[in-house]
Amino acid sequence: MSDSGSHDIEEADRLDVDDDEGIYNVGTAVDRHRGHGDDAHRDAVAVVDAPSWRLTINEARVLGSLIEKQFTTPDLYPLSLNGLTLACNQSTNREPVMSLTDTDVVAAMNTLKDHKLARFVHPTSGRGVTKFRQVSEDTLGLARDELAVLAALLLRGPQTSAELRTRTERIHAFDTVTDVEQTLQKLHDRRPSFAIRLERQPGQKEARWQQLFAEETDFSWSSSSSESGSRGATNASNAARADELAARVASLEAVVEELQTRLARLEEVF
Repeated sequence: MSDSGSHDIEEADRLDVDDDEGIYNVGTAVDRHRGHGDDAHRDAVAVVDAPSWRLTINEARVLGSLIEKQFTTPDLYPLSLNGLTLACNQSTNREPVMSLTDTDVVAAMNTLKDHKLARFVHPTSGRGVTKFRQVSEDTLGLARDELAVLAALLLRGPQTSAELRTRTERIHAFDTVTDVEQTLQKLHDRRPSFAIRLERQPGQKEARWQQLFAEETDFSWSSSSSESGSRGATNASNAARADELAARVASLEAVVEELQTRLARLEEVF
């Protein structure tokens, strides 16, 4: 890791304190809901102040990766800097694929910590490394289903409800696509809104949902009328084929992710 990254971690270590003040006024209602299930999380949302900021693309990738790994690889969580950087840059379950450096990740973590969305976990003795975890569900009053959907949207951009159902199953198992839609609506109904339903574009079988919690990569969903006309037939056939392959791709991604997890575990040891 670069000297700059080491300095940032040392500074974060010195400044790392737990407090109930800052951008969010979580109050006592959020404290009361901890440990009392998803309903209590939802009841607490009304008393959480809306964020006055929007995460950058890097910060969104770091937060999404932390949420994902908290549930998919709990034995490696909280994550070391190396593990978190690998999670951010993995080639599966990410759109777009990124190449963040350790310094990029530490800078994003410092901002997430300032927003009370993540924390540094410092070793209790002289040995060991600083690790990182997210606390967005406490700060934002998110239920497990909302957390799962938000993480998927942060990591992979706009997606259909059916895609989200498949891609969130390791964090929260939705029984039906309708259940996913209900969760998306809850995120949409927040003020400010955390998600929005995009208009279905020519060649797409279903509408997609996009998160509004962070900056979004330009996926260029819209096109000019002339481009739409010339490519409409091709897009329609491609969409049908893409939907057919989605389940197979999700299965292969899970296998690759498991292999990457095992590699990260070996790197932690050696």
